[in-house]
Amino acid sequence: MHKSFTLLLASVLALGAGRGISATPAGEVLLITGRGTATDPRAGTIRELAKGDAVHAGEIISSSTNSYINLKFVDGGHVLLRPNTRFMIEDYAQAPVGQPPATTTAAAAPPATASPPPSVGGDWSVIVETYATADEAQRIVRRMNARGLKAEAVAVRIRPGTTWHRVYVRELADRTAAEKLISDLKRTGFRKPSIVPGTTTTPTPPAPTVAQPAPTTPPAPETVPVATAPAEPAVSRAYFRLLRGGFRAVSGLIGKSDPQEYRVSTPVATIGIRGTDYLVILCDTACARDPVLSDALPAGSSAENGIVVGVIEGGVFVTSESGKTADVGAGQYLVTLPDGAQIYLPFEPRFLRIDPIPNPLTICAQE
Repeated sequence: MHKSFTLLLASVLALGAGRGISATPAGEVLLITGRGTATDPRAGTIRELAKGDAVHAGEIISSSTNSYINLKFVDGGHVLLRPNTRFMIEDYAQAPVGQPPATTTAAAAPPATASPPPSVGGDWSVIVETYATADEAQRIVRRMNARGLKAEAVAVRIRPGTTWHRVYVRELADRTAAEKLISDLKRTGFRKPSIVPGTTTTPTPPAPTVAQPAPTTPPAPETVPVATAPAEPAVSRAYFRLLRGGFRAVSGLIGKSDPQEYRVSTPVATIGIRGTDYLVILCDTACARDPVLSDALPAGSSAENGIVVGVIEGGVFVTSESGKTADVGAGQYLVTLPDGAQIYLPFEPRFLRIDPIPNPLTICAQE
């Protein structure tokens, strides 16, 4: 028992290492029945939670026996924790919405021939991300093109009847340019960009220009407004981790407008969404004994330490640690086993019918 506790504590501290608690609240406690706590794994502090308390990125929210905690995040999303759940807000940020860029004045300059960006001109590529819909992929293509990069979306057939859309950035000069782009993508929230090697090439330098003699008394330059942006533009993101127990969530603005920036990690799989109402359960011994699960699994298999994912509305995709991905639509339930196997269940598990997780949008009306 002591060894198990030590390993759990070490894992939690490792998750929190290098990232302190954010000063800006990620959300608040909308409802709590019973007892709940918020732990700062880096500082080793624990505070009791009450209705109205703020919760922050970097904290682990824990619900006790017979206790539910309903969290409302600043983007309007909700997460309702079941009893005996440990849920970490790994990273959370809401980018400003609807704010026009600041403007300054700058002197108008005569037109000049622009040289190509230093990152282009070769045959190296970077895979930015893979998306479930063409619309999501094209939005990222436009985002890359706006940075002066040549991007395209390619349809990839995952399995019969399922096609995803992979975004590539093409014509990067060399490995250095590709690695720099990878670093920039990770810094702005993309999860697993990767390099497609090419042959190292050096962009042809632009032809030298001949300076024209300046007039003795140049006229005063005309001032025109020039849009300026922050050095690091804000990016919305909602990264969560389920350590124990389960929850039901209804996504907010981030999950609907930036689904690639929303993810839930578990010990056996990572979950992405497409604007949805869904639930996730880390399967314990009682869950593994559920007849719906045990009857659906091959002989000799167990769901214990796996996860059960169900969708009430919308859809999610579940990627196991072994790289397998399954789509889960409304009314469907999927179990992912510790070995990465993914099996659709014929119907809702019995334990969820007996003890359903309430809708976090309506539970407060029952308070």
